[in-house]
Amino acid sequence: MRSWTSWQDWTDLVLAIWLFLSPWIVGIAGGFSWNAWLLGAAAVVVAIWALAAPRHMTAQIIMGLFGIWLFVSPWLFGFSSLSGQAWNMWIVGILLLLLPIWRYATANSAY
Repeated sequence: MRSWTSWQDWTDLVLAIWLFLSPWIVGIAGGFSWNAWLLGAAAVVVAIWALAAPRHMTAQIIMGLFGIWLFVSPWLFGFSSLSGQAWNMWIVGILLLLLPIWRYATANSAY
């Protein structure tokens, strides 16, 4: 696979940017916003890394771990009852987990 061509990695990048901006858009309050800011910024870096080096699967693993963290964070930080904020984390978390798995599966079938 050529650099900068994976739609899954581009989608990860868009999701990472969304995650970083979501505290202002969705209205994530208080200390929960740091989770979105830190993971969003880190996910932007990892998504760019994945786009630039498509054969390097470590970026896919890291992005999947970010997805797991995001999915469980509403329960870990006690904001699962705040529906908009929690659903944002759950949806982005699931996508950041599933897209790297899909990317890994298609990359292995392409070689």
